[in-house]
Amino acid sequence: MRNLVPAMRIGMLTVSVLPLWLAVALVLWWAYDFGAFIRGGAYTRQSAIAGVSEFAVILSVVVGVVWAVSIIRKESCDLPIWRIAWEVFWRTGLALFLYADIILARRYTWSQSRGENDWAMFFGRVNAEFFAEARPLSFFLEVLPAASLISALLFLVQTMCVRRFARIPSKAPVLSE
Repeated sequence: MRNLVPAMRIGMLTVSVLPLWLAVALVLWWAYDFGAFIRGGAYTRQSAIAGVSEFAVILSVVVGVVWAVSIIRKESCDLPIWRIAWEVFWRTGLALFLYADIILARRYTWSQSRGENDWAMFFGRVNAEFFAEARPLSFFLEVLPAASLISALLFLVQTMCVRRFARIPSKAPVLSE
C-alpha cells in the first residue's frame, strides 16, 4: 500500500487544484471589490471575470508548486496535522510574497529602453490589473493571507484523505500461486 501513497498524493493534488482556483478567484473578487468596479463602469462583468480567472490560475500555479515541493520532500507523511498546516501556510505566504515582490520590483524598475518582452512581463496585463496603484495593499493584506489559509486547509484535506486511504487494507482476495 505504501507504493500507492505517491500516486494518491499526486491524484489528490490534481483534484484539489480546481477548488483552489475557485476559492482564490472568490478571494480576488472580494479583495479587489470587482462588483464596485463593474457598477462604476471600470470593467464589464466579462472582463472582470476573465481577469480574476487568469490571476487565480497564476496564483494556483504558485500554490501548486508549494504543494508539490511539500509532497516531494515527504514532510507531510509523518508530521502532526497542525504542523503540516503551518508548514504549507507559511510556505504559501512566502511564495506569494516573493511572486508579488518580483512583479513589483519589475514594475518599479521598468523603463522604456528595457522593452516589454522580458520574463517578468509574461503575465504583464494580468499583473498590471492587480498590482497597479494601491492594489498591492489588497494583495498583501487580504489575498496573501486568505490564499495561504486556503492552501493550508486544502493541503491538509489532501493529507488526511491520503492517510485515511493508505490505512484501509485491501479487501481484494489474494491469489496464491
